[in-house]
Amino acid sequence: MLRADSNTDKIAVELETAPEPTKSWLAVGDLSNFVGSELGWCRVGQNYCGYLDMFTLSFSGLEPQVCFTGEGATISVGRILPAL
Repeated sequence: MLRADSNTDKIAVELETAPEPTKSWLAVGDLSNFVGSELGWCRVGQNYCGYLDMFTLSFSGLEPQVCFTGEGATISVGRILPAL
């Protein structure tokens, strides 16, 4: 479960049983390709205030593929494309 702190944008990641989905849940299409993949690496980013408000994940390898960023008490998800 991912949550963003409304005061600091710090992202909290917790392993827990997911509650029943509600209308406020959003599907994250960028993650659908990674369902069933092995987690490779996780990297965290710390802002100048010391809050951990960004992390990246890689699947089945070392290169990061997905970035989660806490912004304005929400979590943005972005794909990271490989370098050419």
